[in-house]
Amino acid sequence: MRYSSLLLFLLLVFSSQAQVMVKVMGFSPTGDLGAIMKKTIGLELGQMGNHLDDEFRLRYGIGFIAMQPRLDTFYKAAKNSSSTGATFTPGYERYEKFFNVYGFGGYDYIRENDKKYKIYPGFDILGGVYSYTLQKKLYNSIDDANNKDIYGGIRLRVGFLYEVTEKLNVHLELGRTYNYLYSPEFFWSGNEIGINIQYYY
Repeated sequence: MRYSSLLLFLLLVFSSQAQVMVKVMGFSPTGDLGAIMKKTIGLELGQMGNHLDDEFRLRYGIGFIAMQPRLDTFYKAAKNSSSTGATFTPGYERYEKFFNVYGFGGYDYIRENDKKYKIYPGFDILGGVYSYTLQKKLYNSIDDANNKDIYGGIRLRVGFLYEVTEKLNVHLELGRTYNYLYSPEFFWSGNEIGINIQYYY
């Protein structure tokens, strides 16, 4: 319910602006999450400035990504060392979901020319909230945890813009994100490719 309310609020805010963007992207997690989570689809809604007004184009908005684990169960073992030797205790980890909502804000640099297509670099600062469910078993005990916390990061990108009409632009964007999660502490990154539709009205 709260996510639906937030989405409705954003749509109302963006409806009063002149430049609206909707981006659908394929996201491939890497880093600590790369071996655990599958590739997925993400969605971003926001506002993007007009590159005809300024070479440094501001963009900001909100994004949603939900990831699913590659396996139902990840089997692990714990090593116990003693004076008589070492033993190994089998165990496992099960992730049910990994969902995050984030805000982003950044700039693109686009030099104006007479052509309908343009290439540009850009970056975003990211910040959001993530949530995941984990069941872990080691030493004959089972722990269930629902983790929610905040994270921050940066995204670098290169984009290709095509001016369909005076009011409609289509972007193909390739991006790389670097994120730091505060609890539990670990880094994760990801590669993305997305189609961004920008409309002026």
